[in-house]
Amino acid sequence: MTRRSVALIACASVVLTACVFEGACSSGRTADAQAQDMAEIEKLHSLDVAATLAGDQAALSEGMTDDIVILQQGQEAEIGRQAILAARLKAAKPGFRVLSLSRRSKT
Repeated sequence: MTRRSVALIACASVVLTACVFEGACSSGRTADAQAQDMAEIEKLHSLDVAATLAGDQAALSEGMTDDIVILQQGQEAEIGRQAILAARLKAAKPGFRVLSLSRRSKT
């Protein structure tokens, strides 16, 4: 699983959690609030792309909150910005560089 996929899964998990526990996806939600949520998700996505292309995991962690949780199938949950950053830095492959990322079209 790529770093980009992990970040997108984390974003989706946050949104889903908000929908389930806070009723954020109910019909009473304003269009402005939904647009603001989408803008924040897009901001994190842009940060993820820039940090991935630069090979800068520390920059990516700046977009995370201290209570972030990343869940991946078959692995233990990663909890907290510092723990996630430490795990990513440990897993970094010297000499490995991402040259480009493509965005899937919404169909």
